[in-house]
Amino acid sequence: MSFLARIRQAGRPLLWDGGLGTALIERGLDLTREPPEAWLLQRPDDVRLVHAEFADAGADVLQTNTFGLLRHRAGASAAPGQGLAAHWRQLVRTSVALARQASGEKQLYVVASLGPTIARDVQHEQLTQLAGELALEFEQAGVDAL
Repeated sequence: MSFLARIRQAGRPLLWDGGLGTALIERGLDLTREPPEAWLLQRPDDVRLVHAEFADAGADVLQTNTFGLLRHRAGASAAPGQGLAAHWRQLVRTSVALARQASGEKQLYVVASLGPTIARDVQHEQLTQLAGELALEFEQAGVDAL
């Protein structure tokens, strides 16, 4: 069953999680030194705990900690078409796994967060390729929606 069909089947509005980045900042994330996505590998327990707090508060949907991933990927030196580098694949898979783990027995929906990019020196075709690679990786990691 599709994500949209499951939402309709719920018969009620679904509650999405809140400001993941803001919650990480409250835990010590300094955006002048690192992006929130860095915590997927450096402080995964903190990311998982924030997701769990949203789940405990009644959220039905958890978004991955990857809002800036496309921007960071577009700024990386690896060229599109060479496949997704192991580092980016690890970030995607870790982001999904942490949200799923925090969901626990509730089996909440996990939605990939793939925000905008501000990279001005990236051509439209290249950006489309990079976004497609990330979207495919999220699908393979088992998200319910992008």
